[in-house]
Amino acid sequence: MAIIVGLVVLACCVVLFWLALRIGAAILRTAVRLTNACLGGRDLEENDYRHRASAYEAIPRPKSLGGIRIPVPGVGYAILVNIASAAVGCACSWAALAVGGVALGLAVPEPTASLDPAAATALLGVLAVAQLANVFGAVVVLKFALPTTIVRAVVVVIWQFVLCVVPVVLLGAAMVMLGATSGPVSVPTLPGQGGWVR
Repeated sequence: MAIIVGLVVLACCVVLFWLALRIGAAILRTAVRLTNACLGGRDLEENDYRHRASAYEAIPRPKSLGGIRIPVPGVGYAILVNIASAAVGCACSWAALAVGGVALGLAVPEPTASLDPAAATALLGVLAVAQLANVFGAVVVLKFALPTTIVRAVVVVIWQFVLCVVPVVLLGAAMVMLGATSGPVSVPTLPGQGGWVR
């Protein structure tokens, strides 16, 4: 029986991991499409000029179509890009934490109280730098993997953040609102005491 339960748990973990990879790929593909819609651009095969059959002089392309759009990756490639982006981002974040921790240990004197404001501020600064290093790693991976410019890669990362955070915030707000409107939950009392308490 324990083997069957273990296999069911393993199968559930595999399905959830696959689902998370697919959702991440969909978010990346949507972020690329939104970036292309925001920044405009042309396809890689097009040149910067339009040609009329009756004219010898080429017409310059409008400024809104000046750059090159990011090619939308396939699902499998988007999964690989997300995995590489997470790995490089974590490595950059840990490196920034290590360097910041050493610098913090050398620069800040030993705290005199358990909640020393100077040490807490320095720690928050190190954590902020580590988060920025994580974003930098993701941007570098997207710049080379998609291929695109740094500016477009930054916009893709911003759209990924928005597409990840907004649904979670909306879901959390809905759960809080539903919890607030349903009122207190009735729970039974101990056996033998009878009745319900609120």
